[in-house]
Amino acid sequence: MGRRQYNTHNTQELCDVIVTGMVALASCTPDARKLLDERLQHLVDRVLPPSGGTGADVA
Repeated sequence: MGRRQYNTHNTQELCDVIVTGMVALASCTPDARKLLDERLQHLVDRVLPPSGGTGADVA
């Protein structure tokens, strides 16, 4: 049971970090959602192989 509580605490803390980051981003630019979407797409493109690829180039 201790491990579950530990994991719950960690996941709650990670959610707090995400919310804090979005509040900070939104305070810097009116295009926060668009910037986040673009950045997430960039990260996905780096990780997922192109169609037909093996993903072997991902380190």
